[in-house]
Amino acid sequence: MTVSRVMLCLWLIPAMTGWIVSVHAETTHPVIEKIDVDIQGGTRERQAKLLSMAVGMIQLQPGDRLDAGALNTTLSLLKQSGQFSAIHVPDPDLDAKSISLIFQLTPVVQVKRIKVTGAFPVFSQSIVRATDYRIGGPFFEDQVKKNIRAMESVMKEKGYVDAQVHIRTETAGNLEKNVFIDVEKNVPLRTVDIEIHGNRTFSDTRLKMRMKSYQLPLFFWSKGSKTVSSEVAADVKELLSFYRKKGFVDATVTSDLHTDLEQKISRLTIHIEEGPKYRVSFSGNREFSDRPLKKDLTIGSKGNRNDFGLKRSIKAIRERYEKAGYRDCEVDFTAKNGTQGQKPVRDIEILIHENTRYLVDTTLIKGVNALDEKSLSSHLNTRGKSLFYDGPLVENMPESDRQTLENIYKSQGFENTRVTADVTWKEQEDKNQNVADVVFDVTEGYRKQVTKVVFEAIPKGIDPAVFHQTIKTRENEFFLPSRVDEDRIEILTLLGEHGYIYSEVTPRVVSDGKDCKVVFQVTPDQMATVGGVWVFGNFDTKEDVILRHNTLEQGDPVSLDGFLTLQNDVRDLQCLDRVNFKAIGVQEKLDQVFFTAEVEEKNPYFLETSIGYDTSKDAYLAVSAGDRNWLGTNRRLYLNAEVSGIGYDAVLGVTDYDFLARRVYSDANIYMSEEELKNQNFGTRKYGSSLMFEKPVTQHLTLGTRFGLESREQYPTGNNTGTDPEIYAARGILSATPFVTWSSVDSYARPTRGFYFNASAGYTRDMFEDLDNFMKYQANAKYYYQPFSRLVLAFQAMYGTLQNFSSDALLPDDQLFFLGGISDVRGVGENELVVDAFGDPVGGKTQIAGSIEARIDLGGNLELPIFVDAGTLQDTPRAGRNEGVKYTIGSGLRYMTPVGPVGLLYGYRLNPETGEDSGRLHFSIGYTF
Repeated sequence: MTVSRVMLCLWLIPAMTGWIVSVHAETTHPVIEKIDVDIQGGTRERQAKLLSMAVGMIQLQPGDRLDAGALNTTLSLLKQSGQFSAIHVPDPDLDAKSISLIFQLTPVVQVKRIKVTGAFPVFSQSIVRATDYRIGGPFFEDQVKKNIRAMESVMKEKGYVDAQVHIRTETAGNLEKNVFIDVEKNVPLRTVDIEIHGNRTFSDTRLKMRMKSYQLPLFFWSKGSKTVSSEVAADVKELLSFYRKKGFVDATVTSDLHTDLEQKISRLTIHIEEGPKYRVSFSGNREFSDRPLKKDLTIGSKGNRNDFGLKRSIKAIRERYEKAGYRDCEVDFTAKNGTQGQKPVRDIEILIHENTRYLVDTTLIKGVNALDEKSLSSHLNTRGKSLFYDGPLVENMPESDRQTLENIYKSQGFENTRVTADVTWKEQEDKNQNVADVVFDVTEGYRKQVTKVVFEAIPKGIDPAVFHQTIKTRENEFFLPSRVDEDRIEILTLLGEHGYIYSEVTPRVVSDGKDCKVVFQVTPDQMATVGGVWVFGNFDTKEDVILRHNTLEQGDPVSLDGFLTLQNDVRDLQCLDRVNFKAIGVQEKLDQVFFTAEVEEKNPYFLETSIGYDTSKDAYLAVSAGDRNWLGTNRRLYLNAEVSGIGYDAVLGVTDYDFLARRVYSDANIYMSEEELKNQNFGTRKYGSSLMFEKPVTQHLTLGTRFGLESREQYPTGNNTGTDPEIYAARGILSATPFVTWSSVDSYARPTRGFYFNASAGYTRDMFEDLDNFMKYQANAKYYYQPFSRLVLAFQAMYGTLQNFSSDALLPDDQLFFLGGISDVRGVGENELVVDAFGDPVGGKTQIAGSIEARIDLGGNLELPIFVDAGTLQDTPRAGRNEGVKYTIGSGLRYMTPVGPVGLLYGYRLNPETGEDSGRLHFSIGYTF
């Protein structure tokens, strides 16, 4: 391989590691006349980038004498960059009056592509993550064997005990390699037999069904599941947890795995010692029922070795009672061993003597003048009875609240505040209760004021007025200690934005009698400037795209906020999989900081296919292909096509995630489709293009607009009696639809909490006819709430209406709203909420629909949905239609997959009309909403 060299002569001064030079002989050091930086290999573009970075990192200036410390720092910076596999400085002649130094820098060999073959069903990403290899990262020949061992270890964990991994490389460019990882899985080790010993209470089948290591032999060719050691360990924990939950808290579960490597089989033996079944009862508990007290029992989750679990549980129950005001409560337990049906049992009785309850009748704070009494009361735990609160008086609670009040006054700048707490007991007829009035008497003392705020040693070039505007501690206002600490952070942040990232700020409070002066002592240290920003590992992505929003310009003061913003912006790029940032020089506190970003690009090309069935469109085949990083610009070029039982559609488009560097998401596409929605007597052909812009305003709020130009043609597919033939003419449609979206939903695959809202107002104009001239208003709201861990309540509401402004009151059917089916009113055929006398669906100019669904987690990846749907269509084109609200109710079963649920649902009509079906079965992939 030919090594290309780039030489640069600069008047700089380096020094070499290991040179021992006496400080007293400093004047005898040779002077550096020039320095040559030799980048030994790499593409021309990479050499230029490395040369620029290396030159910036050299810490000596022309005319200086040789300095070992400066050279050591230089070599350290170059090493920290991680871009060089070898750094060599030939020994100079130290006896000469002047010398020239050469930095010979060999760049690391970069990994350009990584391809894994033969590993499936083990994911390629799991294989690669076990190695040191990353796209754009370094490749070291001496690390090959270590990485092979790591990958083989991953395969063994997945059951492939004889797996062999081979690494091949090919040259992809100058100091660039493609890495090929070939995996020979061989025959996996399979668990052909699972024996369970010691299980008297539960059958083998019941226990095996809880084990991942067990494969149900549905077919005669089933050979058992792959033997995965981590799954065996997880199964042991699962069985132990199961036994404890069932009351066998002393149970032990161990396993023995016997392997036959020649036959590639293993036999798993589970040893269970059930021990006695615990039967726990409570006595003497009047305040709390058994249910909340059982939550304090830890024996069901942590066991009861040497009765430690029961002792922990007793302590937790006692604390529950103490918090409720039973400070004299006594809790103990008795244990009795016995048998039931020749099986050992252990009866545990929790003995509770609640004794006297101590309650608060009234709480009063006296002597409060400067602060708000209501606000102070909110910080007290000592409170009287209120709704859902009995007002327990816990031991030491008044004293704790007394200290709380003093601390509040101290935090508000008061001096010599004193608070006393007096508890007065009242006579009660009920001997089981003691009720008290609690009075907090406050002597506020004197509240200090700030007479002056002083900043000492502010760096030149920063206006002191900026500091006064930034902080909250102001002259002639009350002194707040917490504000001083907050102001210190604000001053450090402000200094950091001006390049003084090594600064220290020490606040001092100087008393001048009753009041005080606040002094912020600034130790600015030296100002740090930006030595440069470099990106490495980007083979396809253009550097100006990665640094599009970079504000760290070379020579400018370092801005910590700018560096943080740069990190967030680069990590948001869709074409990158990983980014590692370095700020080189901060550790050494240099006056220049060098920033590098090591990026790992995603594989730009993708091809995704899916096949399935959905009630709304029958069987379908979908294909998506494209380039995630089109022309290296972080734009997505895509082609989506789908063929289904209702037709086909194809879309070719480009997505720009940062349109015109304005942080605007945009999508432009052209499309064609032909579809005949189920149960409708017409079809639609469409050719057109659309352009969409979307801008996040806040974390949850997004604003956008969609423009469209479309040629649309409606054609008959069934009975079209009474239909105006005008609607079958080709139409040219222009549209503009602004929209707003609010979303705080926690997950789109399986939402459990959050709110979603989308509203749009679309303007449509027909260029050729007078049919598609209308405004379309639509709104959709969803809400998810999880009251319990296994229950999610989901709500959906939809509204839409058309406002026709053409001279022709007629609207084409393909622009109307239709309801019925899996996505809105289940239990009704697709689009058949309203039908005409011929049984054909009828659309309307207004739709209103809503759904309520309870999603109950059954365990084992199964979910039980129970739903109620309602919907109505209004202003239908054919008279005599029932536009009342239709209701359905139903349930079904969903199986949760890693990408979402697959469900079979049945909906039942609550108010069917004559001749309508009583219900309908639906199959869906994903949630309906």
